[in-house]
Parts: sequence; C-alpha cells; structure tokens
Amino acid sequence: MEMISTVSPVAVNPYLAVFGTALLSKMGFHNDYIHNHPFYDNWFIVILFGFLFAFTAIIGTFVKTNQVTGVIGNAEDFLETKASVLINLIVVLLPTFLNQDPVMEQTVVQAGFITLSLKVALLLVITTYFVIVISTVRYFIDLLVFLSPFPLVDSILNLVKIGFTFGLVLLSVFYPLAGFVVTIIIFLISLLLYRRARRTIQRFKYLVLYPVYNMRRNKEQILTNGEQLSILVYNKTKYHKMKAGRIVRLEKEGERLFISRRKYFFFPHTVELDLSGAFIKKGILFSSITNADQSVSLLLNRSYKKHYAEIAAQLSIDYNEPENVEAVNTISFWKRLKTFFNKKTLKELKTA
Repeated sequence: MEMISTVSPVAVNPYLAVFGTALLSKMGFHNDYIHNHPFYDNWFIVILFGFLFAFTAIIGTFVKTNQVTGVIGNAEDFLETKASVLINLIVVLLPTFLNQDPVMEQTVVQAGFITLSLKVALLLVITTYFVIVISTVRYFIDLLVFLSPFPLVDSILNLVKIGFTFGLVLLSVFYPLAGFVVTIIIFLISLLLYRRARRTIQRFKYLVLYPVYNMRRNKEQILTNGEQLSILVYNKTKYHKMKAGRIVRLEKEGERLFISRRKYFFFPHTVELDLSGAFIKKGILFSSITNADQSVSLLLNRSYKKHYAEIAAQLSIDYNEPENVEAVNTISFWKRLKTFFNKKTLKELKTA
C-alpha cells in the first residue's frame, strides 16, 4: 500500500516527486516503504532531483508562455513521461540489486540475471502499468492546453501540477492509506481516457516532436536504413491489418513496399503496401501520401519537407513540386523553430 501511494506523484511530476520524497525522508519523515530505501535515503538523489525539478520547472513555467518555445517545453514533457517509468523501475528493483529487501516476501522468481521476490515482480508490473497510464493521460492534458489559443494557460497549469504533485507526496508520506486511495482513483479516471490520449500523443509526437529531434540529422539517416528507402509515417486510416493511429515504418525491398511496426519490442507486424494511383499532397505542417479512394492515408512530417520529390520517385507515385519553394537549407535552427508554429499550422494539426 505504501509503495502504490508513491506511484501517482512520480507519474505526474517525477522530478518533484523524487526530490520531495527523498528530502522528507532525510528530514525523518517517511512511511514504512520509504524508510531506509537506498534510493530515497541518499543526499545525492536529493541534490540531483532538486536540480532537475528546478530546471524543468523553469522550462515549464516560462518557456511555455508562447507556442514557439512551447514546442521545446512539450518535448521536455514527453521525455518526462519516459523518466517516470525509468524512475519507478529503479525504485522497485534497487533494493533487490543491493540485497536490501526487508519488507518483501522471500518467495522468488527468476527474471533474467536477477532473482526477484514474487511480491517485487508483481509490484513491478502493477506500478509500471499505473505509471504508464497516469503519465500518458497527464501528457495528453498538457497537449490539449498547449493547443489552446491561450499559451499562458500552459504556464499556469504547470504551477498547478507542481502544487498537486507536492500534495500527493505529502499524502504518500504522512497518510499512505489516503495516498493509496487517491492513486487508485487517479488511475481509474486515467484508464477511461488512456486510449484517446495515446492516439493523440502518437499523432503529436510524429508531427511535432520528431521533426524537432530530426533537425540535426542528415539526409541518409532520415530517408534510409543505410541502403534502401526507410521512413517513418503516421498511418491515419486502417490499412488491412495495420491499425489507424500508429507510427509505422514505410520501407522498400526491391520493388515491393511494406509498412511495419514492432510489437512487444521483438516481433514486427508487416503489411505489404499498394500505392497504385497514389500521390503526395503537400500541406503546411505535414503532407500526406494518399490515393483517390483514400484507402491509403499516410502522413509525412516536416522532416521530409526537402525530400518529397525523391520519396515520390522511390515510391513511384506522383508529386508536383510547387513554385517558390523556400530554401530551408539556408535557414538557421532557431529561425526554423520560430516558424514551426503559427495559426495555420495549429489549425492543420487539429485536422490530422
């Protein structure tokens, strides 16, 4: 129960959750699970996560005051969701690695190169799922606010999130039963929104975040797997057994085309693609590969803006290069970022 109560603050704001919990622990305030936990009972963790919290708080409060620099803030928010899962993994497994597992039962299961108690293995699965669901919905709410016409609301939300997280930390430390109940309620509400949140995040991640990450990558890294065409696209409509709302890889093998997506890390789900009669329809924030009956609808983000003609040639589909194409190669990184969002691009994003 004490452990579950610490999940919700980590999912909402991982850096503040760890910083607040570890600081309270060093001051002598803790529940039975946190007491003498090797992760929380550590001044290095207090200092490190205090710095991370301060840094992200500044980005979240001041950088998000407009929709240009807000892209950077949302990229940081996305990485925060990944940090939540990693932190939970460390918190659950660290006592086992260090052989400091006093509150766990001794029934064990073998997991790779370590031996876990049955309770640790069960808690790892449960808390990881809780963190993924809650942090995904938290980021979904961040995105909805970001896409609103009032950028200042994003900064206000960040301050509210900080206060809410600290309240959850206090509950988990001083009233673990209440913290447990609140965590369960937050999880159940998040579960209702999870599927919609995940699909929205996939679309935003592909159309907005990926181009930011790709600004420093070269042409070969963006377009190929080292030999043949291999690009990431967003599958907007269901195509045979490939579900809609997924980021998939479009690849060419000889003269055949495939879209594939890895499932469970190891096993790719692959579907052969027919682009007969297809063409590239150019937009502002994104372009699309589609055909007359729209049975195929694959979105291309801005990473491929300079390469549409080459992609069309590789796929044997139509594309007419418009006149007066902007010479994006001569534009600096900051200027490209400043022109990334405007009213037109935000309007187009909502229709993706």
